[in-house]
Amino acid sequence: MNDIQRWIRQYDRLRTNHDGSRANELWHSTKYDLENMSWNEIRGIYIPELEMYFGPVCETLRKSWYAYKMLGKKGGSS
Repeated sequence: MNDIQRWIRQYDRLRTNHDGSRANELWHSTKYDLENMSWNEIRGIYIPELEMYFGPVCETLRKSWYAYKMLGKKGGSS
């Protein structure tokens, strides 16, 4: 097994409980009650470390990930 496969399996074990039926408690926010908030409320949370709201942060991440994937498909380097 190569290093990336090992890392992915470890990540997945940490992310989920042993049976994989629900997310690990460590991945729940202790700062925000996200489970009881609507998506519009979550998008409106201000992230002081990034000096942005959560919605635009997610959109920026989505666009960056898409650009990264396209670069890989075209054979470019990151």
